[in-house]
Amino acid sequence: HRFFEPESSALLHKKGEQKKLRCTYLVECPRRSHLEKSLTRHQTRGRLLFFLYHTTLIMLAADKLQLQSALKQQATALKEKEFNLHHTNLMTVGTQAAVLSALDITMFIEFAPPDDDRWPSEYVNIARVIRLIYYSTIVGAFCCNILVVSHTTVLSVMGAGLALRGPDGSMMTATDGLYEERHSVFKVFGYGLAMTMGGALLSVWLLLRFETALVCWVIILWTCRKMYSNYVRVMRRFDFDENDTVDFTDIMNGPAAIRAVPWRNESTRRKHNMKLQKAPRSTPVSVSYDASENSYSESHDIEMQEVQYLMNGGNVKHRRSKTTPRSSPNSPKTPRSPKGDYIQTV
Repeated sequence: HRFFEPESSALLHKKGEQKKLRCTYLVECPRRSHLEKSLTRHQTRGRLLFFLYHTTLIMLAADKLQLQSALKQQATALKEKEFNLHHTNLMTVGTQAAVLSALDITMFIEFAPPDDDRWPSEYVNIARVIRLIYYSTIVGAFCCNILVVSHTTVLSVMGAGLALRGPDGSMMTATDGLYEERHSVFKVFGYGLAMTMGGALLSVWLLLRFETALVCWVIILWTCRKMYSNYVRVMRRFDFDENDTVDFTDIMNGPAAIRAVPWRNESTRRKHNMKLQKAPRSTPVSVSYDASENSYSESHDIEMQEVQYLMNGGNVKHRRSKTTPRSSPNSPKTPRSPKGDYIQTV
């Protein structure tokens, strides 16, 4: 609200030194009080708009975090359903394995094949070989079924404990763990079932006469073939690609829309758009150097950076650089990373 004019229109020279223009008061505005009131009014309005702008940003950040929390809660509920599905399937297989193990131990203890003196002399060695294979098969089937029972029990206890009492994201870890472990459980259960049927195939030759044993052997063999064909048909009917499964990693790991982009050379950024898409999705919070491997490692906290970005008004400029340790004369030189000004964008 004051007017100025230069003392001279040219630079003043005195004793070989160059002086800058000096300004003096020309006149004082007669409407100074009115201008001060107007300035105060505009300042108040600007402060109010500034406050409303930042308040809106904070409210938007809070709403966004609330929405992300709701999405995580719903994703956790869906993962809980999947966890219960895998848990129920494993418990069913474990129960069937326990029943088969009881059958195997019964076939091992209660089975009484005839002695060698009741066999003709030319079939004694064959009977001994069949008896050896039978007992080995029954013991192997019993061990496989007991292994399935123990495996499913451990998975049930440890998986449920991790899902309910573990850190954030444990429900996904427990569910994926049960899904991966079920392959080994089903494989061992299949081995035990196959050995049980093999023991039944051998037992008919040790207990029955030739014609009766042949008929029973054909029936058991047809049953085994039918079981395998049903398994193949069901697997083909319900088979799916693992890459098409529903994944909640993007929801559980927080927002992924924050990344560092250069703010100075806008034309360069547009020309290298494909390169920027491969850039890190957030600015590093801390940088550490590993002298043994001669490498850097960066740690990120995306949600904290997003909240700080919104609280500061969205135009906070960060200096992104990597610290290089002091190198000794004999140590190899490490390439320095370029320094640049970066701005966080949502």
